[in-house]
Amino acid sequence: PSAREQDAAFIERYERRKKRLKHRLETFAHWRVTLLSTLNKFGTRFNVKNNRKLYHGVDRRLILKPTKTVSFSGPLSTSSSYYVARTFATSEGMVLTLKSHFPRLKICNALDVSTISDFPEEREWILGFMYVRVLEVFTRRLVDDYTD
Repeated sequence: PSAREQDAAFIERYERRKKRLKHRLETFAHWRVTLLSTLNKFGTRFNVKNNRKLYHGVDRRLILKPTKTVSFSGPLSTSSSYYVARTFATSEGMVLTLKSHFPRLKICNALDVSTISDFPEEREWILGFMYVRVLEVFTRRLVDDYTD
């Protein structure tokens, strides 16, 4: 193929990829707006009286950098049960115990989706926004201590 044909083929591939990416971003933006609207309308605002502990299981260990305030914009799937989060963490992962860092601000919104979930036993909460306070990080031991 000539240089002109190669250029035309390249431009055509580029335009197709650009169109697919634009569609994916539009779909994501629509999904995000719908989810945040649902969280704001039907969700629970955590405050001093109902600042519950939530657990998030991660299937690998991560390095957490301590900071004074961590602002998190979700969505983040959590559970009100430590044992459920531990199943998602697997043996190589960790479980984070989370709470709202500033419950008096009443800006942490979360939705209890256990009533509409296919797996209500997971006791799932979807977090939309939260100033996160990590209370504990649980990991499983890789090796048991043995004494001879």
